[in-house]
Amino acid sequence: MTANIADRALAFASVVQSASLVTAIARTGMAPVDAVEACVQSLFVTNPTTFQDIFKQGDQVQLGQRRLKQAWNQPEPEDRQVMLIVNCLLRLTTTFSRTDTHMRGMGLGITTLSAKLAEMDRQKQLTDEFVFDSFATLYQEWLSSLQPRIMINGAPHHLQNPVNISKIRTLLLAGVRGAMLWRQLGGRRWQLFFSRKAILNELEVN
Repeated sequence: MTANIADRALAFASVVQSASLVTAIARTGMAPVDAVEACVQSLFVTNPTTFQDIFKQGDQVQLGQRRLKQAWNQPEPEDRQVMLIVNCLLRLTTTFSRTDTHMRGMGLGITTLSAKLAEMDRQKQLTDEFVFDSFATLYQEWLSSLQPRIMINGAPHHLQNPVNISKIRTLLLAGVRGAMLWRQLGGRRWQLFFSRKAILNELEVN
């Protein structure tokens, strides 16, 4: 995959965006629809050659960019929770990438879901319960048994809502997808400590 620092920074921002949306739903039961759609859409792109193949434009991960800037500059309690989820997603992605059976199973599942949606207008279906339920099932089947297990804090009545549970699992899967993209573009965990300024500078440009 074609890689540059800007795309790598935006890919990491997409992971932060997924974690931010998970936190929002867990706490309030709501999340920005356009940001959720961008994350869900990313799951259908299985053979990208560039960042733009997945997110088209950096503005689709603006929420993640804003949250990352805040978390690294003036973090608030919610930002710390978001970044904790991000850290877990990166570790989970490492585990997932080492399990060929799980990766093949996930790929087949996404291909099957794409086929089911082939006769539909996908842009109008991205936030349907059917899509969330389908991706949530794939998350349960191929990721939930791997370590680390991701623990989500929030309001019990939101976390016990089946619709919210499916959305959260779908967004966690999107976070893994973003983390895979970040790794494919040359992203490494040490960069998050030693290259923060460079990452933030790229986000300021986009």
